[in-house]
Amino acid sequence: MTINPIFSLTPDGNAIAQRLWEENMHEPWADYHGSDMFVILDKGDIVGGFAVYQDESDGIAGVFCSGWAARHRKVPTDKIIQQIALNVGDLYFKTDQRTAKILLEKIGEKVKTTDRFVYYIVRGK
Repeated sequence: MTINPIFSLTPDGNAIAQRLWEENMHEPWADYHGSDMFVILDKGDIVGGFAVYQDESDGIAGVFCSGWAARHRKVPTDKIIQQIALNVGDLYFKTDQRTAKILLEKIGEKVKTTDRFVYYIVRGK
């Protein structure tokens, strides 16, 4: 598996990445305009994607990360997130997804809970 910047994809690859992002994240691709975006490739197939961006949400401000990984593809999501944190510093995550919460409990720490979301931080450099 390799991690590639979104701009390294062909126009067709970019269209596939956008479709997969929206299907998996249930959010418009355009919401992440201006983010640093990456895809995870496995034998030429896109099996995940991440966006890193500055944001403020529920009183938490900093560098946030959002992303998805394909099921049953053994994407090393924990190692990818930890490497991104080492490269850019502390990363915040905002989620309401059980699977993400389980992962983030293992590699980060909970910083806030609201009615809808749980916020985590993964410490970087």
